[in-house]
Amino acid sequence: MLVAQLMERDFITVSPKENAQKVGQQLEESGIGTAIVAKDGAFTGVLSKETFLSRIGLCAKKRFSDLTVSDFMESDINCIDEGADI
Repeated sequence: MLVAQLMERDFITVSPKENAQKVGQQLEESGIGTAIVAKDGAFTGVLSKETFLSRIGLCAKKRFSDLTVSDFMESDINCIDEGADI
């Protein structure tokens, strides 16, 4: 079986500099649990609802409206080619 047969293709792409509150609302409204984070078209990480919620307390020194996707995203992600066999 190939990765392409299992991978999710319905996702949102956001910038690391986007407002985290707006992206969180977008994820909630879309029913999609994870956003792909890209800078200049290159993959830089992911932002999931779970990560967003688990890291919110770590950002207590900033106003919520000033937080960006980069404050919450996971960037240490292992990637695999869609043509790889599982």
